[in-house]
Amino acid sequence: MGDLYNRPKKEIFVVKIGEPRDFSYAFDQASVVLNNMKNSKYILNNSNNIYIKFMNILLIFRKNRELNSPMDTKSLIFEIKLNELYRLAQEKGVKLKLLYTTIL
Repeated sequence: MGDLYNRPKKEIFVVKIGEPRDFSYAFDQASVVLNNMKNSKYILNNSNNIYIKFMNILLIFRKNRELNSPMDTKSLIFEIKLNELYRLAQEKGVKLKLLYTTIL
């Protein structure tokens, strides 16, 4: 589902370390959660619902230079998947936030 969940804040985190080509997995993971949501909740099983208001995607880039923006990756696939994720989050009523840093 996600890598971390803050139940009181209804906040989920998806975290990935790597190069831009590695982040498709994080975007796919977040998309699966959003696609399986109904009424602001992800149904884990018959008795457990996870309510999600906020989704944070934390990308840790392995780069030899700092990035001013995640779009500095110059990866069309990265941008397409990210735009689709924002669209899906908005459709589901979830606030999506992209967080990033680099490991030099």
